[in-house]
Amino acid sequence: MLSNRKSLLGNTVSCLEGGALKDFRFNADNDKNGRYDYLCVTGGNLTTPITLTTTKTDRIMPNNEHTGLEDLNVDCGSNKVLTSFYLDAKGADYYYTYTCAGANDAEGNTYPLSCETRYTTWNNTDDDGFRTGGRPYDVQLLDRHKVECDSDEAISQFRLEKGTGENANKMRYSYTCCRH
Repeated sequence: MLSNRKSLLGNTVSCLEGGALKDFRFNADNDKNGRYDYLCVTGGNLTTPITLTTTKTDRIMPNNEHTGLEDLNVDCGSNKVLTSFYLDAKGADYYYTYTCAGANDAEGNTYPLSCETRYTTWNNTDDDGFRTGGRPYDVQLLDRHKVECDSDEAISQFRLEKGTGENANKMRYSYTCCRH
């Protein structure tokens, strides 16, 4: 059964030049191979992408769990959109490497983007053993969350969140969509 954090490693989400990320979802196929399904949007004139990394965490568990991903905030900052990302590791430290680009007008001037924070639905961090053998925080459960912007928007930021209070034992993505 595909269920380990290494299935997240080596899965690059990358738009062609001039494209920005509109949506993504992690999926596991019947052969237990993990991959991201994603869609890029084009239009507008994007600046040359810059490469950034999140802070590092060593909390990603070796036992098939995505625990620790909530420590990693992929954030392009103001007036930039996401063009690629992948989870990377150096020793016991995990982090995202990602690229962001700004939007230019016809004269080549960067202009401000209109952005809004959104959330996927809260879902349980386990599936009562249906697919994952009852393992909580299994990476397969990320497939319940599609981070998705409208057709004229692109993702600027995303982060996995773990619930508290009445949403304890649940997870969701928070993310920012920007019209460009």
